[in-house]
Amino acid sequence: MQIKKVAKKITLGILVVSVILGMVMLFIPSLPMDRYMTYVKGVAYIYTPLIASIGINSAIEKTKKSSE
Repeated sequence: MQIKKVAKKITLGILVVSVILGMVMLFIPSLPMDRYMTYVKGVAYIYTPLIASIGINSAIEKTKKSSE
């Protein structure tokens, strides 16, 4: 149970850092947004299932708690 929480926090932390990086890059004209978009497209294949698994796991935990 504890490992799941750590993995969830790491996944969300990396996602938040990526989003903040993109937001910072919007306001700094010298940083090319094309490189960030290439990064986002490459990482999307990894993050989409991770985010989905966090959501599904949360739904399963809520269902288990409500049935008890």
